[in-house]
Amino acid sequence: MSLTSRPVCSDSDYVPIFAKIFGEQEVGIENRVLGLFHSVSRYGDLVARIICFPTALAFFIVLLVQVLFRYVLMRPIEWYLEVVGITYMWSLFMGISMAFKAGSHIQFQFLFNKLGAKIQRYLSFICQFMALVFFIFMAIYGAKLCITAKDYILPTIEISQGWKFLCVPISGVILVFHTMDLIVASILDIVSRSDRRRDFYRRD
Repeated sequence: MSLTSRPVCSDSDYVPIFAKIFGEQEVGIENRVLGLFHSVSRYGDLVARIICFPTALAFFIVLLVQVLFRYVLMRPIEWYLEVVGITYMWSLFMGISMAFKAGSHIQFQFLFNKLGAKIQRYLSFICQFMALVFFIFMAIYGAKLCITAKDYILPTIEISQGWKFLCVPISGVILVFHTMDLIVASILDIVSRSDRRRDFYRRD
């Protein structure tokens, strides 16, 4: 288990747990809501992949073309810095959300792995909640940054800088749904383990 690992919970896990919490009448609604977070998280990851790969490819192509024009043809391209900046920003922030979804971001787990399984589960939940707060602020202030930058025009390609920074709130929103999916799975895992322990002691 890692700090941002998602416990494996199938759709069938939702029903018995939330039947006990919310009652039988509310299970269908709660199940749909919980499933919605996972679906939106998956679609958000798909959007990030669709955006990330073309922008990353454009980033490297523009860099290579600029090297060719500057050092071979001796005619540097004026607009390359602005295009490189935009494609770098978009590929970077979409790549961040992809890495978070895949659990391949940098994690320091030396001490974490030495803790007990129960402490790991609760610590993961706390870290996920802290990440959620950070990503919410990232989405909000990223949107404010776009609004502030929209009146500034890039001189050579003549588009608003708001488009350059739009990737920040989009990535923030996608990361919010990724984190909500993790939190929901962690809650299900903690509650289901607690129920299994309670049933075990009742049998005794």
